[in-house]
Amino acid sequence: MTTKNKYLTHHLVCGTPTACDTPGKPAALRTEPVFEESHNNSKQLAQQAYANQDPSEAQNERIVQYLPLVHKIVQRVTTYIKPPLTYDDLVSAGTLGLIKAAHNYDASHQA
Repeated sequence: MTTKNKYLTHHLVCGTPTACDTPGKPAALRTEPVFEESHNNSKQLAQQAYANQDPSEAQNERIVQYLPLVHKIVQRVTTYIKPPLTYDDLVSAGTLGLIKAAHNYDASHQA
């Protein structure tokens, strides 16, 4: 499996920035490769997760799975945004949007 085919998931290591953080990446995050999923498989897994599990646990799994997408979008957008908004501000807003989307997800909607 090539690197471009792997999803990357960011996990919080600690709550504060440290001197050893990688430049250009948010503080206190590490990257781990996770298994590859197709779009249809991802939809099926989401529906099963929401049907069979505690909703908060399934939501947390989906949020963690799609958090790298937030970072990728923010990296693209920061080149067009003027300085008042920082990388961390945009990641925070994107993460809140992701949490809201996970909360509003309805597995029975078949979308």
